[in-house]
Amino acid sequence: MRNEAGAPVADQDTINVESEPQQDRLLVRTPFQILMAGDVAVPICFARTQIGGPGPKANDIELTDLDNRQASLAYQAGKLLFTNHAHGPNCSLNGVPCNYGELRDRDELQLGTHRLRVRDTSQYPASLESYPEGGRSWVLAAEDSPVGRGGKRVNRIEIDDATVSRVQATFTFREGQFALLAETSSSPTRVNGAKLEEGQSQRLLDGDLVQLGKVMLRFRQAPAAQEKRELLPQEATILFSDIWNYSSLAENRPLEDTISQMNEFYRGMGKVIEAHNGVLMTFLGDAMMAVFGSAGQDPAAPSQAVRCAQAMQRRLLEINQDWSQRGLPTMRIGVGINTGEVMVGHVGFTGRYEFAAMGDNTNLAARLEKLTRQHDAAIIISGSTQVALESGFVTRSLGTTQVKGRQAEVHLFQVLDA
Repeated sequence: MRNEAGAPVADQDTINVESEPQQDRLLVRTPFQILMAGDVAVPICFARTQIGGPGPKANDIELTDLDNRQASLAYQAGKLLFTNHAHGPNCSLNGVPCNYGELRDRDELQLGTHRLRVRDTSQYPASLESYPEGGRSWVLAAEDSPVGRGGKRVNRIEIDDATVSRVQATFTFREGQFALLAETSSSPTRVNGAKLEEGQSQRLLDGDLVQLGKVMLRFRQAPAAQEKRELLPQEATILFSDIWNYSSLAENRPLEDTISQMNEFYRGMGKVIEAHNGVLMTFLGDAMMAVFGSAGQDPAAPSQAVRCAQAMQRRLLEINQDWSQRGLPTMRIGVGINTGEVMVGHVGFTGRYEFAAMGDNTNLAARLEKLTRQHDAAIIISGSTQVALESGFVTRSLGTTQVKGRQAEVHLFQVLDA
């Protein structure tokens, strides 16, 4: 092993990565990106982002021909502010000499020979990001956006890849919905692995995987603006589902094939949850979490959650039949459900919030799902959910068990008519 100067160092030597003050290295969630040459997007994810050239101090954005610490970007109270610290290269904002100011969407910051563009993703209804990674991203406005390699027409999104046609496709926007329209047969256009024929259109949902030639892109729908709800305790029913055989499903397969199949699964399960008045909270790898009764006290919430779990198992049977006919591997899922008091409301920081249901009863629902494998049971509910169920459900007691993190034993019930 050698140090930065190229000299050998002992194995026990440790490089101190916290030699500089850390007060400005606070990670924050912001909607801002800095666009570099080639549409490379650098997300702003620190309270202070350093810009400069090579030298003794590390920079978040390193550009040649600049002072070592040329400028910095500060994210404060939802605003992105810049400061030019050096007197060498010329600095201007939108063509006007400036050493300090607020940066907004589409602003151009000139540092010496480098032109940096500001993107505020919160100003756009959707975006595309290179997949699985690569630093490139594009925003989609509420208008049609042609995409291609360029040359035969003016493409709003240009992708310099030989496998992409010069007139490849168009991202359309109609009545608040995005779709992808294929415009060529010479280069493949796919959504979640399904090929679109020339002239065929496919509606896009958040997280869909788009393939143009050999270029993979992830479609991201901006969340609808909603009023922040204070985090307060209330009774609700939490549902967790997880795929039993995910490892074997993903093993020795191209990543895009697995992602495509998972998107089909999530889309099918998401519709079932919505149909049963559930709120899909999050995807956790191959797991899903939903809450029932989040709007307030609802005696029907436990029954709605169990009916949803039953419908999810039935829908999965249909999906598995389709996959079998297409030569794809099938899945099994387990569902755990628990009813109790949780903290429901919006959590987050820097003006970005997510709806959440947190607490010990949420954790218990997740642990019940883990027990479905042990009992070979498709659906396991807690005693608190069992006593709150309406008539008409068939369940079987699995006894009590000690659950990690709880002193009192938990009574388990298997739902039999799934």
